[in-house]
Amino acid sequence: MNPYIYAFRENGGTILYSAPEVVGSTRRGRSRGEIYSADIYSLGVLLYHLVTSQLPHDTLSQVARHTPFPRPREINRTVCPALEEVILRCLAYEPEDRFASVEELIAAFEKAKAAQLNYYQERAITSKKEFSIDWSSDALESLNESDFHRAENIAQTEFQRSGDPQAFLMMISAASKDGRFFDVRRELDAHAELLTVPSPVHRQLQEVALKAFLETRAIDRASELADTIIHEHGETPTILLKKASILGLLADYEGARDILLRLNREFPGRPAVLRRLVVVFEQLRDIGKASAFLKAYQKAVPNDQWATKKVQDFVSLGFR
Repeated sequence: MNPYIYAFRENGGTILYSAPEVVGSTRRGRSRGEIYSADIYSLGVLLYHLVTSQLPHDTLSQVARHTPFPRPREINRTVCPALEEVILRCLAYEPEDRFASVEELIAAFEKAKAAQLNYYQERAITSKKEFSIDWSSDALESLNESDFHRAENIAQTEFQRSGDPQAFLMMISAASKDGRFFDVRRELDAHAELLTVPSPVHRQLQEVALKAFLETRAIDRASELADTIIHEHGETPTILLKKASILGLLADYEGARDILLRLNREFPGRPAVLRRLVVVFEQLRDIGKASAFLKAYQKAVPNDQWATKKVQDFVSLGFR
């Protein structure tokens, strides 16, 4: 018996195929646009299931929070990039980031279908005794041209040949730039010693690993690695900002607040800090301070859509 078939919402439809904004909802009277956008998301789940044989999420809670999930090509490398982009756009968290019309979706899908029919999976480059040019230069050139799979394959070939940590770094960096953070985690798990053994690229490896842990919501691992980086290399604004984000994800809003206020004192006016202060004080139910930091953020980043929406939310609560 397939459990997915029996996981229904009260207002119809299976939970695991539902859009985050409607999952578990019993609200009636949705607009035509809201219904259409939610249906586009459900279509994305169906397409994802067809090409990967699994669903993006396994529980109602994961759907509602839009927990990060592997990209289709991280599971099935025979899926072409164009088809993957169509699926991921259907599965966008924000309804406005999905396809705006049936015509736009059909046009994108037709292009993806043609690309899929002519797609040949890129295979790892066969190791040679000599390269026409230095492997790292070749891989870097591919990275600069956004040919991430070629860069990854070149670096992977060199890593398999020599065990060079620099090649491993370039390999997972290419996957990270391509948004394949679950692939990065798999490689890190397979070669965990590279995160502990000193090397010229040890610090860069830690940075790529930390990003992958955060993007895939491996929060405990991210927290442990952030503490290790601080212990080994000291506090920097970048690592402190990530530490604050980790504490927020762990619901330690007081701890996140303290780090962010310190950063704001030492480096005033930084949008990344101000934005997180808005979110933290909102979670602490201190809307007054959240509103004050929101005004500071708007001065730093005028016409920001996220800030405009927050202003509307705060006005509805009586704060101007």
